[in-house]
Amino acid sequence: MMRVALMFAFCLTCTLHAAVNEAVLQHVEKLGGRVRWVSAEQKALEVDFQFSGAKVNDAALARLPQLGPVTILRLKKTAITDAGLAHVAKLSQLHRLHLEHTPVTNAGLKQLAGLKQLEYLNLYETKADETG
Repeated sequence: MMRVALMFAFCLTCTLHAAVNEAVLQHVEKLGGRVRWVSAEQKALEVDFQFSGAKVNDAALARLPQLGPVTILRLKKTAITDAGLAHVAKLSQLHRLHLEHTPVTNAGLKQLAGLKQLEYLNLYETKADETG
């Protein structure tokens, strides 16, 4: 029984490493973020930085497009600004984006116009308004 559990864990690890850039995964975790598969089919990722604070800044997002198929990104209460949204705009499979309690503005949101699959955008307590 123990052998089966170890084999399962090994296979799961191999699958995760094959689909996700290990260096970027470690980068996210070092910043206090978490990466999870959204589904059992392992075709989509959720990256959660909410509450990671000032260590998650614009430069920290530069490597995210290398991670894999990110569909959910949580940046609540981080130091992300309009400049960081240029990196977010490269996540072409993004469906849900949480930017609440960040200093993003209408100008920064223009960079997200190419995210055709974006279904949900949380801008609570940002500097953006309805025109953004």
